[in-house]
Amino acid sequence: MHAYDKGVEGRWMHVYPQEGKRSGAYMFGAAYDVHPYVLLNHNDDYNSASTFAHEYGHAVHSVLSNKTQPWETADYATFIAETASIMNEMLLEDMVL
Repeated sequence: MHAYDKGVEGRWMHVYPQEGKRSGAYMFGAAYDVHPYVLLNHNDDYNSASTFAHEYGHAVHSVLSNKTQPWETADYATFIAETASIMNEMLLEDMVL
C-alpha cells in the first residue's frame, strides 16, 4: 500500500473546522518513528482540495524520507518540502482541467 493510501485510510488527519481549532492547514511530521498528521480546515471547495493535496504532499514526502533515510538525514530543507507539495497541487490542477 502506498504512503498516500495508508494516510487516507488510516485517517492521519483532522479535516473539518471546529470550535477552538486554528485556521489554515498544517502537516506535523516531526516524530521520526510516527506517521505524520495533517490538520486541515476543509470547506468542500477547490481551494480546500488544493490545500489537502499540498499538505498530503508534505506527509507522503515525510513518510518516504523516513522510510529510506536514517534519522540523522531524514529531515529536509523547506525548498525540497515545497517541491513535493506544489507538485501535488499541479497534478490536481491537471486532473481538474
